[in-house]
Amino acid sequence: MSMRMLSTATAGLVTALFVAMAATPAKAQPASSEEACTPDVMRLCQDFVPDRDRIVGCLKAKRRQLSKECRAVFSSKGRRHRRGA
Repeated sequence: MSMRMLSTATAGLVTALFVAMAATPAKAQPASSEEACTPDVMRLCQDFVPDRDRIVGCLKAKRRQLSKECRAVFSSKGRRHRRGA
């Protein structure tokens, strides 16, 4: 039961994370971004749940350990930001 609650809280947190990190509202990440990174949050950064800022920092610090799907979520954000600059 506790793991289920943690998973649910993490999924909600990851969703909030990507909404907050979106470069513009029109370019918000699809729901699949949550699905892409939730396993990595649970595997690498669960000690930081529910602190969103610490989770983001943890994921960035462990970028090389992220799944390719989650890494792509972070990489696509950077590419969009650089193009718009």
